[in-house]
Amino acid sequence: MNSILNILKKELFRSYKNLKLKDNLPPFFISYLYRNSCDTPIWGKYGDIYESDTNRSAGIYVEVRIGDNEFDNTISGGLYKNSTGEDSFPWIKAPVENEDNGLIHTLWRLTDYKYKEALVEYYQKKSQMVKEILTHKAPIDFSIEKSHVSKKKLSHLKLPIKDWENLLKKYSKYFKKYQSINNSYISINSRNIHKYYVNSEGSEITSEETGIGVRIVAQALAFDGMFVEREWNEVFAKVEEFPCEDFIEKKVEEIISEVHQLIKAEVLKPYVGPAILYPSAAGIFFHEAIGHRLEGERLLSPGEGQTFKGKINTRILPEFISMYDDPLLKEFQGKSLMGHYLYDDEGIPAERVTLIENGILKNFLLSRAVVENFDKSNGHARAAYHEDPIARMANLIVKSSVEYDQEKLKKLLTEEIEKQKKEFGLIIKEAKSGETNTNRYNFQAFKGQPTMVYMFDPSSGEETLVRGTEFIGTPLTSVQKVIATGNDYERINGFCGAESGFIPVSTIVPTILISEVEMQRSHEVNLQPVILSPPWWRKK
Repeated sequence: MNSILNILKKELFRSYKNLKLKDNLPPFFISYLYRNSCDTPIWGKYGDIYESDTNRSAGIYVEVRIGDNEFDNTISGGLYKNSTGEDSFPWIKAPVENEDNGLIHTLWRLTDYKYKEALVEYYQKKSQMVKEILTHKAPIDFSIEKSHVSKKKLSHLKLPIKDWENLLKKYSKYFKKYQSINNSYISINSRNIHKYYVNSEGSEITSEETGIGVRIVAQALAFDGMFVEREWNEVFAKVEEFPCEDFIEKKVEEIISEVHQLIKAEVLKPYVGPAILYPSAAGIFFHEAIGHRLEGERLLSPGEGQTFKGKINTRILPEFISMYDDPLLKEFQGKSLMGHYLYDDEGIPAERVTLIENGILKNFLLSRAVVENFDKSNGHARAAYHEDPIARMANLIVKSSVEYDQEKLKKLLTEEIEKQKKEFGLIIKEAKSGETNTNRYNFQAFKGQPTMVYMFDPSSGEETLVRGTEFIGTPLTSVQKVIATGNDYERINGFCGAESGFIPVSTIVPTILISEVEMQRSHEVNLQPVILSPPWWRKK
């Protein structure tokens, strides 16, 4: 039984040397990325465990390029694939055990399909060039890079599964005390991924990715029948960071209290005006409005809005805000960052990249897809499972030179409310997710889903919880509305979905004060209340 790297290398160079269809071009580049994953989901409710298992899976990503670095088979940097008629999907799964035959067979079949796909794409691209459909042509298609060798010793997580099961049993029972909560659960999910990467340039890299997530969820119906949900979740990279039992108990009690507040809260009508966004909401704001639009492949595709193309050395944010992305940063304030890695999914060393300096655009997130005026990757190609790697965010950090404490921010919010002659402002204390459109065939907009929003009365300072709302905006306008920030930087770990799949990311950001945020009614789910009371509330 050979090592995984040796198996990958042997089959890769056999294909690189011999793979050629009749009179067609051979590959000029091949890479293999083998991922071996171990997932342990545990979840329970009302004192019972519903799932507790360990699942192993493995997959192969194969990249085959035809032509040369200057002109290859990819279009739009590979952001959107051509329709080739080939179907390589059945061959992306790989054996979980380190056995030669199964892995070699998978590599053999998948490489064959990927080579044929690349040939079709290459000739389609040639045809499009003749028809002048492709209006964009970077100096080269695929950056010329050095090879890298990094053979890290990989570890296996030792998980206290029984302790976690007992924790879930104990604290999921708490929700039985409340008749108004019609569903709830607590879950723990862990994932450990071992990665093995080789390419025809000589790179050999082993790395690993670890994530452990805890989620507490409570669901109910508001007084008007609207479905309301309160959840808390945290993601971290080490078992040692798992919250203590007292912390979990406190969070369960907070979730119960807050979902009862949401039951009684009024629905916020559409609103435009000043607001304070706490870090979880501010992180979504910058991630969706700016971050995705700085991903390099989005500057190459004619189907993309290309918001910041040609704007290097142009001011795109208020001058007191800078932004950079640093995958090399492992922790912040003693807490792990999920966007940390040393090598990206194209085998390129990760780099700290200054994206925006004092409001001025300086750089983009780059893979080996060459962007105008940038001919080298900065190690940000990332993907999940079988998807093609593209430039993605890792640890996105927003830094401000105008920082205030919470008290001062509320004073500035009061002044802005009075200046705009509004009845109230908003304080968005928490948000859970967001989304954005970057293609030119749709509106250039973004959206965030806040979970805890408060109306702020400027005369009394009173804060009143509201529900049924979400913030929206257009990127170029919205980011100019930031007028101050807090000094309370927090790290937010999570997962980001895009064309290359769901990947772990982190954002480090302070609270922000924005002069104008637009809030619209969120999609409403109205349900009929259950007919009978919960079983443990029924009279005997």
